Amino acid sequence: MGIIDRYDGIEWDDGNVWKNWKKHHVAPYETEQALRNEPFVEYDANRDFGPEKRRIVKSRTDSGRYLFIVYTERNGKLRPICTRPMNEKERKQYHEQTQTNP
Repeated sequence: MGIIDRYDGIEWDDGNVWKNWKKHHVAPYETEQALRNEPFVEYDANRDFGPEKRRIVKSRTDSGRYLFIVYTERNGKLRPICTRPMNEKERKQYHEQTQTNP
């Protein structure tokens, strides 16, 4: 069961849907794959973003790409804010936290 299974689907904001591609070369379908896949690591973002609580997910796509995803919940749906490739430190933490091998 992936993160997405906790919600009533994904809600893409018109401004965010292609921002991740332009800035980080991550397509929307890759974000959706990573949100469906296991294993994953999830935790609260440690910055104040105002009234909306933001969460972070580290996961992988079907092709094995490591992604760092920031999202919020809105009206029961998961709303991606930003998706980017994990850096080396984040990949190492991911493997430690999920007890998987690179």
